[in-house]
Amino acid sequence: MYATAISLHVLATLVWVGGMFFALIALKPGLAEISPDDRLFLWHGTLPRFFAWVWGAIAILWGTGWYIIEKLYGGLYAAPGHVHLMMTLAGLMTILFALIQAGPMRRFMKALENGQPAAATNEHQRMKTLITINFTLGIATTIIGTAGAYMG
Repeated sequence: MYATAISLHVLATLVWVGGMFFALIALKPGLAEISPDDRLFLWHGTLPRFFAWVWGAIAILWGTGWYIIEKLYGGLYAAPGHVHLMMTLAGLMTILFALIQAGPMRRFMKALENGQPAAATNEHQRMKTLITINFTLGIATTIIGTAGAYMG
């Protein structure tokens, strides 16, 4: 069961952090070659799908994370500092993601549905900024989670 939890934890990380990498590093620059309206509608069609996968990844990450901490350390109290730091960053990422979805994502979708591309563009820019912050936190969390025990 422990090996399954570790595997699911890593796969969920790949979905969330890898998805942000793809969106920010590959997709967004590639979209510069299409019209602004087409870009907005592509994001409109893809972001809800990605966000649904991220919510699933978050559930898996928190569930497997607590399981791993319990099995490996006997609970959070006995876990080393890097685990506490990883959990803190994961908490910040989760909160930030929820704020992205409740704020700029919701407004982005509504603006497009109401035929307001300028407002949608503004909200998309807010999302990009917040997702970049979350991506940076995700990279840091991944490094801490994988190498933290070996940092001295």
